Amino acid sequence: FTSLETEDGFDFVEVFACSDLSCSQASSVDIFSGSVSGEVVLAITSVTKVVFTSDTTVQAAGFEMTWTAGELPQLPCDGCQNCGVYREDVGSISQIGYIDNSTCEWIIAPPGADILELTFTSLETEDGFDFVEVFACSDLSCSQASSVDIFSGSVSGEVVLAITSVTKVVFTSDTTVQAAGFEMTWTAGELPQLPCDGCQNCGVYREDVGSISQIGYIDNSTCEWIIAPPGADILELTFTSLETE
Repeated sequence: FTSLETEDGFDFVEVFACSDLSCSQASSVDIFSGSVSGEVVLAITSVTKVVFTSDTTVQAAGFEMTWTAGELPQLPCDGCQNCGVYREDVGSISQIGYIDNSTCEWIIAPPGADILELTFTSLETEDGFDFVEVFACSDLSCSQASSVDIFSGSVSGEVVLAITSVTKVVFTSDTTVQAAGFEMTWTAGELPQLPCDGCQNCGVYREDVGSISQIGYIDNSTCEWIIAPPGADILELTFTSLETE
């Protein structure tokens, strides 16, 4: 976005990654409001939708944006099978056996996915020395990634839930002792519908910085917000004000 000027907090430009041209399955990649310049958005898809919405009052200068098509990254694959980027909603990775000093990566990034559920149907590595680690990434580069879980030794039926549309699986082995390897499956899913009885803007927030404002409320309210920035390790929440019964 070379420039963006909208009514802050009321007029928005949102970018979606779509699974096909209909965009019937689309996940939000980023959303902007207010004043923005030079912001870069990386969408892991060949189909992207940009949506602009404005409310009933106050206008601003609008926005300008450019785009460039690119290629998927090359991933390390020392002594492994079928490393790469997978974009299917459902799939599997099988690494049967491995060699010393392996470093192998797989990225799972189905367009339109909000969450990814990974199931390790089997895992046998040298305990404490050879590892399979799962990361949640903010984009396809995985330059901002947080560890979701790490496995070593013997594992079966372990389920990992990553609240992200991009997950990286990394296998590393040391200089001695090999084992059977691992097999895992994944399934893409959607973010949950959250209760929002009498509240404003309930939902899932994935920005690194943001705010929630619930000014006034009604009786018998039940409202939920989930904050889950991909790549974050910790979240610091500050209640600038709170008045309840």
